[in-house]
Amino acid sequence: MQVSVIIPVYNAEKYIEKAVWSALNQSETAEVLFIDDGSTDSSMVIGEKLAALDSRVKIFQHNNGINKGPAATRNVGLANTSFEFIAFLDADDFFLENRFTTAKTLFQENEKIGGVYEAVGYFNYDNLETPESELLITMTKRIPPERLFESFFPIKSGYFSIIGLVIRKSLQNKVGFFDENLRQGEDTDFIWRLSLNGALLSGDLDIPVTMVGHHSNRGIYRSYEVNHARYLLFRKWFKKIHDNDWAVNVNRHIFRCLIHYSPVVVQSWSNPFLKFIKKLGLFINYLINNPSLFYKLFF
Repeated sequence: MQVSVIIPVYNAEKYIEKAVWSALNQSETAEVLFIDDGSTDSSMVIGEKLAALDSRVKIFQHNNGINKGPAATRNVGLANTSFEFIAFLDADDFFLENRFTTAKTLFQENEKIGGVYEAVGYFNYDNLETPESELLITMTKRIPPERLFESFFPIKSGYFSIIGLVIRKSLQNKVGFFDENLRQGEDTDFIWRLSLNGALLSGDLDIPVTMVGHHSNRGIYRSYEVNHARYLLFRKWFKKIHDNDWAVNVNRHIFRCLIHYSPVVVQSWSNPFLKFIKKLGLFINYLINNPSLFYKLFF
């Protein structure tokens, strides 16, 4: 099993060396694609040093060294992978020992599966004396691949992170790239598309294979940015409802979230009555302009 590991990098000089070495220390890692996203610190210097030490490290940058966000940065990696399997790692996170052991076994046992997802844990960089949290990003039960997409709407069985996922390049070719119109939630969108187009199997759901690095420098988004990003995500998927035969609960959840995160509703969150009126108005407006939506939501 030969894996291409994609690492988007933005101002991660304190953490990137640990991330890269955690990937290089896996026997299955055939290359590490280090893609700088317009860093203003010494991340690129560190990347070039690592590339000089190990030829598996390949360095990329956007034209003119600009910042384009995680979707565009991961896409540079996807466009340049050379091997059959693809894994993702953020610059301040790191793989644990034997990261690919279970995934390798599952891929060998079933050539038809498109990906394997496993649990991700947390690591506190700011307080190294604090034990690693037992909290996991994981699915709470094993979901048959054909039911995985539906299980996300609403989330009742947990969820998994992009950094706990390994996919075949053939599946990535089928679904395409990360949506660069989404500055946040692009990984969620990508996972949903993967689950619709290929069989994703669960690996180890109880023991993490990757750690998310928590620290004070981790990107913090303003609440309005998060809400707007969610609105854009659900607006995109709302447009897909009419052309698909998804379960009613999927359609309802997407529609509810679209309305919930609509800018006019978000502006009224502090006023429950006004929020309700605006939600009702949007609901009626959508039904008037999309008569077939009634069937998709209720039958």
